[in-house]
This record gives sequence, C-alpha cells and structure tokens, in this order.
Amino acid sequence: MQFTTTLLLLALCATYASAAPSFRSPFARPFARFFAAPESATNRWESRVYRQGITREVAMNFLQPTGLAGQSTWTGSVDFTLKIWDTGFCTHIQLVNPATIVSSTWTLHITLPTGANLVNSWSGDYTEDADGDGQTYTVTPAEWNDKIVPGSSKTTGFCADMDDGLTTANLETPEFALQMVGGSSDSVSTPSEIPVDTPVAVPTPSVPSTPVAAPATTPTAAPATQIDNGPSVGTPPTTTSTPRTTPSAVATPVTGPTPGNTATALAKLKAGKLLVGYWGQNTPFGTSGDELEIDDYCNGPYDVINVAFANVFRNTENTIDINLSSHCGEAFPGSTVLSCPQVGTAIKKCQALGKVVILSLGGGLASVGFTDAADIDRFTNALWNMFLGGTDATFDRPFGKDVVLDGFDLDVEGGSDYGYDIFMPKITSLMNASGRKFYATAAPQCFFPDVLQNTAYAKGYFDWLNIQWYNNACGNSAFPTSAWSDAVTFWYNWANTVSVNPNVGLLVGAPASISAASASSYVPLTAAGATTPSIANIVKAWKTSYSARFGGVMLWEVKTAALNGDYATGVRNILGA
Repeated sequence: MQFTTTLLLLALCATYASAAPSFRSPFARPFARFFAAPESATNRWESRVYRQGITREVAMNFLQPTGLAGQSTWTGSVDFTLKIWDTGFCTHIQLVNPATIVSSTWTLHITLPTGANLVNSWSGDYTEDADGDGQTYTVTPAEWNDKIVPGSSKTTGFCADMDDGLTTANLETPEFALQMVGGSSDSVSTPSEIPVDTPVAVPTPSVPSTPVAAPATTPTAAPATQIDNGPSVGTPPTTTSTPRTTPSAVATPVTGPTPGNTATALAKLKAGKLLVGYWGQNTPFGTSGDELEIDDYCNGPYDVINVAFANVFRNTENTIDINLSSHCGEAFPGSTVLSCPQVGTAIKKCQALGKVVILSLGGGLASVGFTDAADIDRFTNALWNMFLGGTDATFDRPFGKDVVLDGFDLDVEGGSDYGYDIFMPKITSLMNASGRKFYATAAPQCFFPDVLQNTAYAKGYFDWLNIQWYNNACGNSAFPTSAWSDAVTFWYNWANTVSVNPNVGLLVGAPASISAASASSYVPLTAAGATTPSIANIVKAWKTSYSARFGGVMLWEVKTAALNGDYATGVRNILGA
C-alpha cells in the first residue's frame, strides 16, 4: 500500500542461460486482463497482469555452470502487473524461483517499450545498458532481496513515462529475462507445495488481443491506474537463517468470549463512523523522527489500527515473515521470523482500550501469492497459528504467545490472484469456529475489479473494505468526475450483488498527507465549494447517495496524519464520534 517470441523451448532456455543472455524474453502470457473503454485520450486507465510461466522442469533441465565451483545459473520466471495511464505506466514485478535450488542472487534484464523512459524504480539497482539507447536496463538485487527460496519470489518495479507526443494507447509489453544463480550448498529438498507443471508450449508470438474472461460472478467493468501506493516496506533486518522443522498444519482454534470492542466497531461501521489507520512503516514526513509505537496512537481518534505488514507469504521455514520498519529487527534464533514482544505489549494496551488491531497482509512491495492448494493450506495455518487464534506451539508467534490479533487485512498488490477464493473460506471458517469475533478486511484499489485480489471478492467474506482512493485515476482527487463516481458505483453494486457478507461496509481510503502517497492524491479536510475534492465533500457525497454501504474512512498512515495538523482528528470530526 502502501509507498508489486516465438522460440522453441530448447532455444528459449539456452538463450536465457547463456553467459550473455538476450534482452528479448518470450512474450509473457496474460492470465488476467481487463480493459477499460476510455472516455477520451486523457481518461484512459487500465490494468494488465502477465505471467511468463517458466516451469521447474525448464529451470532444472537447463542448469548451466557459472565457472565457479558448485555454482549454476538458470532461468527464473517473471510475473508482472502493468498499471497504465494515458502518458505512462508502472510495472510491479514478481521474480519467481521455479527451481529446486535456492537462488543466492539474480540479474534481471529489461527492455522497455518503444518510446518509454524510466522515471523511477524500487527494490533493486537499475543500470542503463551502455548500448541500449535508453531502452534496456540491467537490475541487480538490493541488499535484502537477493536470496529467493524455491517456489517463492521477491519484488522489484519501476515507473516510466512516454516521449512527448506519445501515449500508451498501443503500449508494447515490456520484456524481461531473469537469470538466477545458486550452488550445491544452497540446495534444498523440493517443498511439496511446488507444483510439477507441464512444460510450457511454444509461446504465442504476440500478446493475445482477446482478454481472458473474469470469473462469472465478477463484472468485467472498468479498471483503473495504479501507481505504487505508498512507500516501500522498511528494509528487513539482516538475520541468520537455519532451516527449521516445518510446523504442523494442525490449526486448533482458541476459544474465548467475543472481545468487547466488537459491538463498537461494527456499530460505527454501520453508522458510517469507522476510522481505520495503518501503522508500522514509518513513512517519511519532512525531517520528522521515527514513528511512535502503536499504543501511542491508540489514545486518539482511531477505532482500528492495521499493523503493516506481513510481507512474505512463504519464508525459508514455510511460515510467514513480517516487516515493521524500525519497530522490530531481532529474529527468533535460527529463523527469519521477527520476535517483537514489545510490539505485542503495546498491541494488548490498544486492545484493552477497545481498539481493534488487525494484521495487514502484503503491501506495495511484498512476496505474496500461492502456488497450489497445499500452499494455500500452509499459509492459512501459519497465519492462524502465528497471529490469530491458533495454539500450535511449533509456530513462532512474533508478538508473543498471549497476543491474539483481531483479524487480517488483505492488501495484495502484486503477483497473481490465484487461490484467494480458496484461502478466504478456509481462514474465515477457522475464525468463525473459534468462539470469538475476528475481522476479515481488505484494501483493494479503487478501480473495479482489482485484478490482484479479484478471486477474493468473488467468494470471500469481508466485514469491510479499506478501498484505496488514491494513486489512481479514480481516486479522491478525481471527485466528482465520472472517473470517481463510476468506480464508486461499481463497488457499491458489488456490495449489493456479489459480496458474501450482505452487510459489508465500504471505506474511503485516503493519504493522510502529501508525503503519504502521490502528492496529487492528497485532498484537504475541507474546501470551498461542494464540488472541490475534500474529505468533507466526499463523505457528504457518500452519505447522500451511497449511505447504505458507507462505513467510514481509512488513512494511510498514522504517523503522517499526526504530523499533518492531526489530520485524523479532523476526519473524526467530519465522521462524528
């Protein structure tokens, strides 16, 4: 959130594995594509998701020696999402290791579309190639995302704009070639979660013009633009990881009374007065210092605090890693899982004050997604036993054994939407059987459908959605144009016709300062004129036309809200106590 060629198969792999790999990868195959019918050349927004689909067999059958003892190189797979607007695009890239060997480092070669110019990048060192005329780049890892275990992924990404006079109306697809390197000392047994795929057929020589159909329950309505919606997660600490025994997949619910904050949260949601804030990523704000601890924000106007983020869905121990920026840096012995008992103590203080504390899954830069049904079960049980109501002692609990969070927030901003329709019923079944109330929420982009979580909204039960009305052409700053109102109508219709929960609430997500997201996404609390973008005017419009679903406001994030003239208290005054 927050600030993701037609060649024979033999020739394809040989090209990738060569010492000087070609910068031309095969055309990626889109596995989910949704297109808007643009109203005009200046109101075109679109999201496309692609997958190369390099299989384990391809990676392992064409291992090549690097010249160093015990070292080999192989072809990695690239999943990527294009978020496109009229004059530019951002690319959120998942670097997937399909082999059975740990990749100790990687190199990504990128060819930009004709007329595109790199503007910025994240989670990697981008170097323009000397003979590439500004169109080709070589990317090497940042210090913290070099190692990729089998079947898992790490992220990088970039944004680009088009030459003067050019638009993205006929945008070519960027091309990628991912080279991974590892050695015999990095070998691991093949996790059962990694599927044995059928080798890829000869790729189609061009991107298909026919979109892949969305699930039958999902309208194929207009998507929109996404720019990476907030700062990246803080740099993870350097830890020493020793493989550990995979925890048991038994998910034992914890029983107990429904917490006293439940009625308050749901009552405020129904009244359109719920205020949610994200905490944990220490977003820069001028020359300010570090973000305060979570309990320092629980005496304020928030009803719900989302802890950001659980950003790695599968670590080397087949469990889940979290990243809390400067708030926590020490891991459990022999593990990559952070041990944050001081955060846990602060969370309990918040809960004692009646605040709901939820774990946000994913974020703008994360290693997310599922490989198959077994991987979904693994993740579900890890989430339940590490953070929620499970009691399996083989799982480390980052916030302490006696700290039970109040639910989860699904903020997937990269990879595929595969499996979320399976995950959601599984985790909500565990929550419902536990004897206490847990909340299931999500943070989709404002364009509809959000292709990165599309399957979740078809079959998942959500108490409310923290919709990100920022960094998008349909965001708050577009109020009250059709770009904004059409997106509101799409989500309103989803709530009335598709949502599993008939009482689901929709929140207006907003950046709490100009530094919390793109500066153009920020809107003030109030403004002169009823049609000027402001929180007060937008809330009034929701209450006037969509009151049955309006649940309140979500802010990214609490630190910048506090430093921006106590923006959250201003929002509380608009919503009412």
